[in-house]
Amino acid sequence: MKSSFDDSALLRRVDNALDKVLAIDYKTYMCDNILAKVDRATMSVSLEGREPLLDHNIVEFIAQVDSKIKYKDRNKKHVLKQITHQYLPKEIMNRPKKGFSVPLFEWFKDELKEYILYYINRERLDSEGIFNTDIVLRKRDLYFEGKLHDINELWYILVFEMWYDRWMR
Repeated sequence: MKSSFDDSALLRRVDNALDKVLAIDYKTYMCDNILAKVDRATMSVSLEGREPLLDHNIVEFIAQVDSKIKYKDRNKKHVLKQITHQYLPKEIMNRPKKGFSVPLFEWFKDELKEYILYYINRERLDSEGIFNTDIVLRKRDLYFEGKLHDINELWYILVFEMWYDRWMR
């Protein structure tokens, strides 16, 4: 099967499957998805994001490294880990991957409490008829009583209510 990338100059220089996948990932998903989102998120708050491991010298160097070294012993970051082990303790580098999360629980107590009370209340929810008011208010009250720790649903409802207020009223 032939892809639209088969004729690209970049891929004609690549002779193995792993490097072709990495090149396609770099030219599409990385640039068009990940970096675009990072750029929008940082620029929206007047920050300039930096991606030091995507410096062109590093990318060009790693592109020349044999694919058997890049993906050694099922470790996708073999080269990076070998370099960083010289500078960081192995306990840090060998930890499981952990995602970045926002501190919703704390925000709900302080910065967002006013919004929750304004947007998630009986009068508003009843007038819209979108959500089961009793269930939503019960979750809200359980949170304020310190008995609800999974607040993702409240977050989704809050964001929806703010959107609804802005665009549908």
